[in-house]
Amino acid sequence: MEASVRLLADRNSDTEEVKDVKFRRYIRRNIRVRQACRIRRQKRHRVQFLALMILTAAASLVIGIGRIETEAYHSTSNLKKYYTSVQLQDGDTLWSLARKYNVNTNISHHDYIDEIRRMNQMEGTTVHRGHYLTVFYYQ
Repeated sequence: MEASVRLLADRNSDTEEVKDVKFRRYIRRNIRVRQACRIRRQKRHRVQFLALMILTAAASLVIGIGRIETEAYHSTSNLKKYYTSVQLQDGDTLWSLARKYNVNTNISHHDYIDEIRRMNQMEGTTVHRGHYLTVFYYQ
């Protein structure tokens, strides 16, 4: 009888050891999984932070360029704007008119040409000899 009790006790201790070993493995695995999740979360947060910084830099750049263009546009406000009608000659282009009349300003030639096209209700950029265009200049 004593031997059977001893065998039963050995089985219980073996079972407890097996349960204990399984529990320790479970705990270790759980810790590894949590660490992996934490590392993934940290990487995701770094990527989100980097994206936010890039977005902020891009927005600042756009706002800065807008302010520069606004300042350039308003820098002509102390000059008076005059209009004149020009008869086109051979070799005249909108670009040559912009180089000739867009002086003393910070307006780009492209913007000047766009304004000339709007003022004269032009669809394209083609001009013909003998036609008249209204152009503006500052003094």
